[in-house]
Amino acid sequence: MKQPYNTALYMRLSRDDENYGDSVSIETQRTILQQYAKEHGLSVYGEYVDDGWSGTNFERPSFQRMMDDVEAGKVNCIITKDLSRFGREHVMMDYYLEFVFPEKQIRYIAVAENEDTEKGLSDFVPFKNLFNEWFAKDTSRKVKTALRAKFAAGERTFAYAPLGYIRHPEVKNTLAIDEETRWIIEKIFDLALHGAGAAKITKTLIAEKVPTAGWLNYQRYGTFANIYANAPEEKSYAWTIAQVKSILQDETYIGNSVHNKQTNISYKNKEKGSWYVVTQYTDWTGSRKPKCKRGFSTKREAQEWEQKFQQQSAGDLDMSFEAFCEIYTKDLKARLKESTWQTKENIIQKKLLPYFGKRKICEITTKDVIAWQNEMLAYRDKNHKPYSQTYLKTLHNQLSAIFNHAVRFYDLHANPAAKAGNMGNEERREMLFWTKEEYLKFSEEMMDKPVSYYAFQMLYWTGIREGELLALMPADFDFEHGTVKISKTYQRLKGKDIITSPKTKKSNRTIQMPDFLCTEMKEFFGMQYGLKKKDRIFTVTKHYLHHEMDRGAKAAGVKRIRIHDLRHSHISLLIDMGFSAVAIADRVGHESIEITYRYAHLFPSKQKEMANRLDDLGKGV
Repeated sequence: MKQPYNTALYMRLSRDDENYGDSVSIETQRTILQQYAKEHGLSVYGEYVDDGWSGTNFERPSFQRMMDDVEAGKVNCIITKDLSRFGREHVMMDYYLEFVFPEKQIRYIAVAENEDTEKGLSDFVPFKNLFNEWFAKDTSRKVKTALRAKFAAGERTFAYAPLGYIRHPEVKNTLAIDEETRWIIEKIFDLALHGAGAAKITKTLIAEKVPTAGWLNYQRYGTFANIYANAPEEKSYAWTIAQVKSILQDETYIGNSVHNKQTNISYKNKEKGSWYVVTQYTDWTGSRKPKCKRGFSTKREAQEWEQKFQQQSAGDLDMSFEAFCEIYTKDLKARLKESTWQTKENIIQKKLLPYFGKRKICEITTKDVIAWQNEMLAYRDKNHKPYSQTYLKTLHNQLSAIFNHAVRFYDLHANPAAKAGNMGNEERREMLFWTKEEYLKFSEEMMDKPVSYYAFQMLYWTGIREGELLALMPADFDFEHGTVKISKTYQRLKGKDIITSPKTKKSNRTIQMPDFLCTEMKEFFGMQYGLKKKDRIFTVTKHYLHHEMDRGAKAAGVKRIRIHDLRHSHISLLIDMGFSAVAIADRVGHESIEITYRYAHLFPSKQKEMANRLDDLGKGV
């Protein structure tokens, strides 16, 4: 039987390759590989493209992703246009061709050279790999030699002269002092000399309306028109801390000539007309890793993304509040339940980012937080209702949590939200519950719909939560011992049914059911055709249960309570029956102290009994 292949189409283009035109372009490679796969009946698992990467570097991101898929057993065939597209380093090529691919039973095909490991590679492959490596090194050597010659001669390769300088009018590739703008550089360094930090210098430049380098280039040469044309006046002196730091760290201003110091590069994809960034970062193991990001419409966008990425990687708090929220998300999202995170994310996106998003997190002050609080307090909806006190408290707590995260783990000096003080208060809703008589009236009205009746029976007689009810499966019931196991909860998030662990660790519990309820649930299971052990029993929605609560309460003539109040009703019933807080807490998945605190008013007073027993002790009885 012929071996089925899941094929990876691998394409690579370096900057040097771009000089050779369309013959090695990504699109040309893609056309060749797709046609080959189609003609030979090879199933294509995926395409892997490294655009702008040297063949001597085997840490290419898409190459590594492809090899990860090989390790995972997702890919067992790799096709490239030719050997050089796979790589231009003969030792590594031999390693993959002679060891990795045979060991993992990977078929490799170089189309243009008619090389196929299934048929056996030709004797010329090692020589081809050596030539490809020599070619790459020779090209690199020629480019570097030309650059070194310029550098040795003191020449510069630059698009724009640094602020305070201009291109020398007579000597090519050298700088001359710009008499019109030197005062800006002198001002920045003078402020630094007198103890001002980058943040303070930035504020001074903005306050005094000192023009930026970008604005000056626009005025002189018409560059950056997309940014400055028709922009408000404030844009001309919109300095950033990063710009000031860059000037203070630029050795050009102390007379040094620094050449080719480049770790982050913005490339343009000539075929698509978009920009992409290649940079490096240090991961949690301390290893240097490449990072590539594509799809930017302008070089400026690419560079802004790179700056933000480096700030996030380094934990540099000279970043926007929005950028730090991305770090906050990465740090916390995996540790929280999806429903909990959805609540947090909604607050961040709708209530925090519109106000603080573009501000530097290190520059947000207590005054800024108070101004935001005042806006939240002043809010009124279409019915002229403000936010509830509980919601206001929740909003502030989330803002404070983000700043606390920055203080604890990223060395932010202080939490401005904590200094501002809280807003709002936690409002406890009135605890409503039904007596047994009220519930029995209600349940009679539910009997016309079996799903509703049995759902409310479980809620009232076991005290389980709504989400716990909707997650129940036949496998959770043990009718022999009369128990139901609570180990999960149901939620619907973003149109999907989600089953997660219960609300708290204490919520994992086994509940003893009354005999009549066991009998009823057996009956209900018997009504369900084809019900499997892992099927949800109650496939209704929370909205359905709320609608049924409305209908039943009205028909029975009892007060309308919330679904969650059935849980209160169960606890109240148990208290009335004389059970202790500890026993009740064990049944409903609460801490006993919470039962004591929340339901203290329902427990019978023991004051008289206590006084009588103390009296007996005092009399020596």
